[in-house]
Amino acid sequence: LILDEIHSYTGGQVFSQIFEIPYTYILGLTAQQREDPVEQAFLIKKAPIVDRLNLKEALEKEYVSPFTIYNVGLQLDSHSRALYDDLHTNFMKYFSTFFFNLGTLIKALNNEKQRKNIAKVYNITEQQVYIRAIQGNRLLQKRKEFLYNSEEIFNNTVELINRYPNKKILSFSEVTKFADSLYDATSHCS
Repeated sequence: LILDEIHSYTGGQVFSQIFEIPYTYILGLTAQQREDPVEQAFLIKKAPIVDRLNLKEALEKEYVSPFTIYNVGLQLDSHSRALYDDLHTNFMKYFSTFFFNLGTLIKALNNEKQRKNIAKVYNITEQQVYIRAIQGNRLLQKRKEFLYNSEEIFNNTVELINRYPNKKILSFSEVTKFADSLYDATSHCS
């Protein structure tokens, strides 16, 4: 059984059930550990760490291609900036309930024990924690949707790709529409 991004296999019942599949050997690959020590212990129990490889060694052995990270600042127009700031501010109000930890917020959506623990910390009801988790998740999705559909971000990405036409560029997006549009706008680049 080979599990890439094994750190994600503690998130919910479906993922953790993967370990119920009969296997003789298991190989889990990840570039990060779980933040939650209980989840990390679960992974180590199912798939003990037998080797670690740092980025320098991975580059030397050519397991990873050489790369350059460009962090390009983005200026939003005043209207877009105001919309984003409003989404972000509202999201942070709910996110603070979960100690600014996305894993904790997501877990609170599906885990009664998690909600009860958080409710005790803030002296609120479990239902209030659940509502904050739903609202936080909803605002997180709206913020992502805003960013992924931003014409300014799209145009800046196209401009960057056009500026370096002979470079291989990797862009991440959670929606295929952005990736497809990016490909169409830059398909003349090699």
